[in-house]
Amino acid sequence: MGNAHRRHRRRCRACACGNIGAHRACGTDTLDGFPTTAGTIQPSYGGGDADGFIVTLDPTSGSRSAATYIGGQGRDELSAVAISADGRIAAAGTTASTGLVATAHQQQLAGLEDGYIVVLAPTLTSRIWSTYYGGRGFDSIAGVGFLPDGSIVIAGTTTSPNTGEAIAANIGEGSLRMTPPDGFLARLDAQGQRLWGRYYGSDGQDSITSLAITQSGMILVTGFTNGTNSAMSYLAEAQAAQNNFAGGAWDGFVAVIRPDGTRLWGSYYGGTGSDRCTGAIMDAQGYVYVTGSTTSSDLPREASENTTIAGAEDVMLGFFSPDGTRRYASLLYGGSGSDLPSGIGWLPDSTIAIAGSTTSGSIPPLDGQNSGDFDGFVLRVGGLGILSAEQPPTQSAPFRIAGSRLLVSLPEECRSAQLVIYTLSGLLSFADQQISSTADIELPAGVYAVRLHCVQGEEYRAVVVVL
Repeated sequence: MGNAHRRHRRRCRACACGNIGAHRACGTDTLDGFPTTAGTIQPSYGGGDADGFIVTLDPTSGSRSAATYIGGQGRDELSAVAISADGRIAAAGTTASTGLVATAHQQQLAGLEDGYIVVLAPTLTSRIWSTYYGGRGFDSIAGVGFLPDGSIVIAGTTTSPNTGEAIAANIGEGSLRMTPPDGFLARLDAQGQRLWGRYYGSDGQDSITSLAITQSGMILVTGFTNGTNSAMSYLAEAQAAQNNFAGGAWDGFVAVIRPDGTRLWGSYYGGTGSDRCTGAIMDAQGYVYVTGSTTSSDLPREASENTTIAGAEDVMLGFFSPDGTRRYASLLYGGSGSDLPSGIGWLPDSTIAIAGSTTSGSIPPLDGQNSGDFDGFVLRVGGLGILSAEQPPTQSAPFRIAGSRLLVSLPEECRSAQLVIYTLSGLLSFADQQISSTADIELPAGVYAVRLHCVQGEEYRAVVVVL
């Protein structure tokens, strides 16, 4: 695995260690004496350079409920955590330890570093199953998630060949390794036995940085690459919003993978600088929101108030159509330093939060200033998230674009309504507290999120594009 890939993996290690509003966390500790709790599966430090750890917190008070080490005599890092509908906790990362408990798919370390997955009871007092995952090279897991049937999907980066089906199995697409390192994905059943595994890469170097499971059970992955979209590449199809490498050190990429391991769609996202995608989410209508960092002065920008790079690295936020063929918006946020997003998620009001670290003294429009070399930041984006609530299938869309005008006609069941229009960077563009039948609104060219809330409780949401 190249040094740039290894440094980036460790820098972004915390990005997958929880969800906004969640009550579990994971990470890596390099010192004995971490405050674990009695009765957990590993209350004592395992040795080596570092051990992983898992902590559960009370969602109301924030107080610690349980904490345990995960590690052996080598270096062990946990970088991702997920929780199932019945409360099982899955944590995954990278290990060089030979003696970790492994009860399922792969029971021994196979290479220099392997992925490692452990599934625990909610109390952290018992292990349901655990397994290594890797071949004879370097293998690291960056993301883990539960599918609705209780099976688990993992994603990460590998340099290993497929000797003995170490990485890929039970699949056609993605069965061959390209130029290492490549991304990889695998699905394990509820008992930890592999259902399928695959590579995800190109003719260059590729690294997967995040994994998310959508409401519909699709698999979202992000990463970065310097590979071109050759005939053998898995990164993008011809009709993708960005179907090839734009140049520079890296381009980001995003992909939607079906539960059977085949790709629904994939796209590059970047310019001629260095671009990395580090997180993605999907709303109920299938629109995909992708965040990452960029140094590209020519990063595609649509509907962005920030038109130039403000510092060394800025936050980028892309808004893709459900089929991946259009990028409706591409936004920039940043200050004078390096702004590095590491995760994206829904807030309870269906707006979006992006979290990460920064060296910038300030990042418009964020409040406050930094207080050290690196500070964390949370950026809330209002307009993108209003589409996340699912609509009843019987509703007809009350919105129509005519030239530069948005025409709104209330459905029969909607006697009066509130109309709200946001730009896709979260700015309120229009609000009317009471519409009785129709509305006709002039809008500048751009992409808008529109919400019509009827007094009876029905709600209509849409993305509209004014050319």
